Amino acid sequence: MGERGIQAVQFPQSDSRMIPACERLYDLIVHGELVHPDDPDLNHHVHAAVARHTRRGWRLEKPDRTTNIDAAVALAMAVDAHSHQPQPVELLGWVRPTASAATPSPATAAPANDAPSAAQLGHQ
Repeated sequence: MGERGIQAVQFPQSDSRMIPACERLYDLIVHGELVHPDDPDLNHHVHAAVARHTRRGWRLEKPDRTTNIDAAVALAMAVDAHSHQPQPVELLGWVRPTASAATPSPATAAPANDAPSAAQLGHQ
């Protein structure tokens, strides 16, 4: 998948990972923040899934061993991965160096032969 430019990450289906993922998915659906194009396979998997309650919360589960809910689980994982993306940073401006920062240190001062350094010429 990496050769195709698709990033894959591990996502164990443990309670500690799936409970928050399923709760995020539920919140998005209930608040109308997640829609899909009425895909029949996804519809079938979501309708087939059941909520299993634990001491830590609830998660999606199969009602029996033969029922497939992979698309619903993948959706919960995708929602969780999206919620952990870093927020974009907005550049507000530049900070000008103070007068003390503009004073050359001995390491950046002109060489002994009095030739100007690249920093003194304005090249960086």
